[in-house]
Amino acid sequence: MSDPGRRNLLSRMVAASVVVLPLATGVQGPAASQSALTEDELERISREIAIEAVKFASLRWPPGQFPLRVAFAAGENLKQNTDCSEEWQRQFEEYVRFINAKSKLLTPTSINDALDAYVFYGAFSELEVLPVFKLEEAQFQSIERIQSRNQDRFSRSFQFGYGADGFIEFGSNFKDLGANLVACYRNPAEALADALLPSYVGIVSAQVYRRFGDRADPTLAWRAHRRLLSAMSWLPDNPMDTAQYKRALIRSLSDE
Repeated sequence: MSDPGRRNLLSRMVAASVVVLPLATGVQGPAASQSALTEDELERISREIAIEAVKFASLRWPPGQFPLRVAFAAGENLKQNTDCSEEWQRQFEEYVRFINAKSKLLTPTSINDALDAYVFYGAFSELEVLPVFKLEEAQFQSIERIQSRNQDRFSRSFQFGYGADGFIEFGSNFKDLGANLVACYRNPAEALADALLPSYVGIVSAQVYRRFGDRADPTLAWRAHRRLLSAMSWLPDNPMDTAQYKRALIRSLSDE
């Protein structure tokens, strides 16, 4: 074959590879994009992810405690020296609205009122004078009441949940932040989810990433959160051992 003929053939082969490679990548990559998924598909996948999370986590809220009273607050230093507080409040309210889209599971409440779960961004000196923390402080000393606890080794930040018999009766997430933030990168929706669903949230996020990578539908994890909370609200109020609870919750999620 002449040199021009070979060059033409190579050109055609390169052009063909440019077309075929993205198609192959789309099929063999970590996941397909969710942009084309229907509402029914998103709901089905979120159910599967919620059921998978139940296999590895076992805490739940007492059914009679729903709707859970939740609050977000930022310290005065942050409010005065950053523009983050309003954006964080909007994100918190958006999460609450999404969780409540099918049934009222959460009630937004002031940080100064009676609460079931809260998120607070600010200084610990601001948190420790609040009524909600004074009530919570005694629980820190009662080891048998601690259901979930995650303390930041570098600051006083913590995620904490207490209760008894596998029930969470109160949840909190405190982020010890200064006023010199370069960006409002914190997400109170994720912090509230951590307080409401300790141990479930990480598994849900891992499942979403495993299936869809960085291209996941932004509502998918929230749909799984909503399903988990809704299923908990319908379970019997009596204590169960771990195996009984998992079976009951999976059955509730499967029948939904």
